[in-house]
Amino acid sequence: VRNFLKERPSLKLALLLVDSRRNPQESDGAMLEYFRVAQIPILGIATKIDKVPVKDVDDQLDQLQTYWGFPEGQPVPFSSVTGFNKRVIWKAIRDACVGIVEQL
Repeated sequence: VRNFLKERPSLKLALLLVDSRRNPQESDGAMLEYFRVAQIPILGIATKIDKVPVKDVDDQLDQLQTYWGFPEGQPVPFSSVTGFNKRVIWKAIRDACVGIVEQL
């Protein structure tokens, strides 16, 4: 993966998908560190948010944000089942394609 990413100077944004039901994973941290070192902008996305009990969502997102050092508003909670925040993520991708990116 690293070699693939190195060969992509046109890469504008990396989407780091983390499972919102799980504690932070070492493999996620390795990719996050790689993107940071390579200065590739990152959008953290907390997947499967529909599977987290509503009363636990904020705490889980706060834990992921604090642990990974994501900026305010990340990771973006997402559900492929309900489509929750799909438009937010697509907007971030479109913005990155035209050079509008918040660096993590």
